[in-house]
Formats: sequence, C-alpha cells, structure tokens
Amino acid sequence: MKVPPEVNLQRPDLFELPRILTISIIATLIAAFIGTAIVLIATAPFSLLAIIVFPIYLASLVAAAVLAAPLTFVVLPLTYLLLKGRPILTLLVMPIVGLIGGGFVMYAWVELGLLPRQYDQITQQLFSIAGMLSGFSAGAFYGRSVYA
Repeated sequence: MKVPPEVNLQRPDLFELPRILTISIIATLIAAFIGTAIVLIATAPFSLLAIIVFPIYLASLVAAAVLAAPLTFVVLPLTYLLLKGRPILTLLVMPIVGLIGGGFVMYAWVELGLLPRQYDQITQQLFSIAGMLSGFSAGAFYGRSVYA
C-alpha cells in the first residue's frame, strides 16, 4: 500500500536543512531588531545618541543577534523537529516557546555576566522583557515559515 506524498510529512527532504538554517537566520535578525528597538526605547537618552551615531546602533544590533542565536538556532529548530507533521500545533506552540526561551536566554546571559548585572531589578527585568518579546516574534515567524 503506497502512501500519497501529501500525507507522508515525515519523509526526509533534501532541502530541509538549508531551509531551516535560512529561517533561523531570518528569525535571528527579527529577534535582534525587536530586542534592540525595545532596549533603545527604554533607554531614552541613549537611544538618541545611538540613532545619531550609527556605529553604536550597529554594534548593539550585532550584540542582540549574538544573544538571540541560542534561541533561534537551537531551541526553535528542536521544537520544529518535535512538532514536525503537526502544522496547527506548531503555529500555536512556537510563539510560546519563543517567549519562554527568549526570557530564559536573556536571564542566562545576565547570570553568566555577558550582560550588565546591576543591583537594580529594573535592568534585569528590561533585558528579560526584551528577550521575551523578541523571542515571541521570532517564534511566531519561525512557526509560520516552516510550513509556508
């Protein structure tokens, strides 16, 4: 008994790895843009300086892309592999995984000392909120893109 090709969603595809890597790169850029925008808006005087002096903005964008890479290159592809063949569940779960993963990744970067750990709770909360919202948007993009 032969299974029609539209039913067999579990078969390996030659272009699956390049497609996943491309989606991960674009999701990293989306997360970096959103995270950088949130941090620059929250730090109002610095944001004006970063807009005027473009290398400051570019450096913060590159740093945000590096900080978002564990989520977009590890957590979201693993979630896709676990939910492969279930497109509706993937669309619902990916943004939530991105939200939780983005907050956890930013908290881990602060705890590891790669982000400034000040004694204000507002700094850690700002980084966590930026990570959560950028992870949410990257997860939503990722979930929609894998089945497009």
